Amino acid sequence: MKSKSLIWYCILSAVLLSLTACAASKTAPKEQLPQETLSKEKKDTVVVLPKGNPDLAQEAFLRYLYLIHVGEDDLAFEFLRKAQEAEPSNRFLAFTFASALADKKLFHEALMVAEPAKKYPGMANSAEYGLLATLYLRTGKADSAKIYFQKAIQENEEDYMKMYEYSLFLEWMQPVDTKELMRIYAMLIPRLNYMKPMFGRLAQLYLDNNQDSSFLVLLENAFNATKEKEFLLEKINYYESKQMLDSVGSVANRLYKALPTDSSVVLLYISHLLDVQKVQESKTVLNSYIAEQGDSSKTPTILFYKGVTSRLLGELDSAEVYFSAITKDSTVAARAYANLSVIARTKNDSLKAMRYMEQADSLESESFWRDRLVLYMTYKENQKLISYLGVLLEKQKTNFEKQKAEPEKNDSLLKDHPYLALLTFAADIYSGSAYKLIFSKPDSSAILYGNALKSVETYLVIDSTSERMNFLKASLLERLKRYDEAFAAFREILKKNPQDHLVMNFLGYSLIDGNRSEQEVLEGIALVDSALQYEPQNVSYLDSKAWGLYRIGKYQEALKILQEAVALDASFLQEHDYWNHLGQVLEALGDKDMANECFIKLGELEPKHPNAKFPPKKKP
Repeated sequence: MKSKSLIWYCILSAVLLSLTACAASKTAPKEQLPQETLSKEKKDTVVVLPKGNPDLAQEAFLRYLYLIHVGEDDLAFEFLRKAQEAEPSNRFLAFTFASALADKKLFHEALMVAEPAKKYPGMANSAEYGLLATLYLRTGKADSAKIYFQKAIQENEEDYMKMYEYSLFLEWMQPVDTKELMRIYAMLIPRLNYMKPMFGRLAQLYLDNNQDSSFLVLLENAFNATKEKEFLLEKINYYESKQMLDSVGSVANRLYKALPTDSSVVLLYISHLLDVQKVQESKTVLNSYIAEQGDSSKTPTILFYKGVTSRLLGELDSAEVYFSAITKDSTVAARAYANLSVIARTKNDSLKAMRYMEQADSLESESFWRDRLVLYMTYKENQKLISYLGVLLEKQKTNFEKQKAEPEKNDSLLKDHPYLALLTFAADIYSGSAYKLIFSKPDSSAILYGNALKSVETYLVIDSTSERMNFLKASLLERLKRYDEAFAAFREILKKNPQDHLVMNFLGYSLIDGNRSEQEVLEGIALVDSALQYEPQNVSYLDSKAWGLYRIGKYQEALKILQEAVALDASFLQEHDYWNHLGQVLEALGDKDMANECFIKLGELEPKHPNAKFPPKKKP
């Protein structure tokens, strides 16, 4: 058996060596490489070397083949060395020996053999280029490695292993040649059937380098090759992030037509239809899916969407049945209760609306705490509102302090913590509630304004850069009659943003309304005039100007501006400040009857206002 193998290897060896000799008489074709590549590496040239001993080389090579066949690898290696030494100008033997040295991790020695062999007679091939690329890489010659990786891949675009090795090299090399890396991945990934980790890397490279069209083509090609829905889902995510709803619908519709029995695809399509308010169409899709799949398809999520479509179509009783049936399922219970709350509110059942929202919030507090607070505000449940707000603040404060204490805390993430959103919400609720009580219960109003200020100051400790919260702090100080602090805070805002006309008007009006000195009133008028330069038809700014003119005794001019403001915006007639200011201007002008009518109108809008009056009661 061994003798037959030896004969076979003798024949193979003879053929190989004769091919090598034949190749030596031919000229290698020119390689199509970029000019940049040619400038970095001189073109291989043929050199004439002294002939070795072909017979000895052939005999040693035959022994090498035989020893490899019988598993004597170390001894085989020595005979391969002798073969190469016997005929040192033989290109085939040189590269074969260099490859064997590389297998033994002797990369420097291998390069010493392979590098001169580039110029030996014979035609270069992708295997040689690939070996040289690896050897240059292993010996720290990155520029040369890159050139020969490119040559190897150009010679054989089907060598995906060499492409993969080159991609690793490009990832390692700094700075990363992003353009070349994307080119190689684009060639390699289809050959590996869009392997997920590598696919994800190329997708991210496209997005990071603003090649969105290439990213979308990649997703399309991946889906066409694999028929895996995840690629089209990623396409939908992209379009949603860009708010391209028409494109979302197109891809979702295509996915639904391709996979009409896939429940996740059906739900995605229905969700899109609801987003674009195609409620009847979403109901049709749902009914078709249920009819096709039978009762087993009536999962809690499917029933949830049945409820949503029924509610949006005004079929409230049917919707209530669907939602009530799934309140025990943890995956949809919170959303079911939230929808039941909406239905109860539509039916003017405030108790049920609040109870259902409380149940939704108890299951998913992060999703529904705002809705719960809004309902308390809507139904004027102030005690519940303030009490629950305090519970939420304490809970989120604890959570925030815990995250802040973590060794590897991220300050930017802390600024996005839900605690800050809640503090903002709390400040708005406290200040809004305080404003409603400013005339009827001034002491309670001051307490609520104090709570609002506390929320704002807590927020600013975490993020002092918030323009909105700095403005709110200044306005709350003014409401609490801490005028010097308020005016200083407003001036600090204007110092940072001299064109903030909203702050100009607010500070100007506060100085005028405070009426602490003629100097402050005049400063206030000047600030309001500056604000009007930005928005000359802003009725709030005009009202401030009229009030300033009233303060300095220019009553007729004040009256004219108030009339101008109402002509610009009739809704200003619903503001109690307008009637209070107009009444005082008319009274100063001596028109007592008209002033009295204004104060009666003020009483209708704000009965607890100190200047409010009421028409005399008719005698029975």
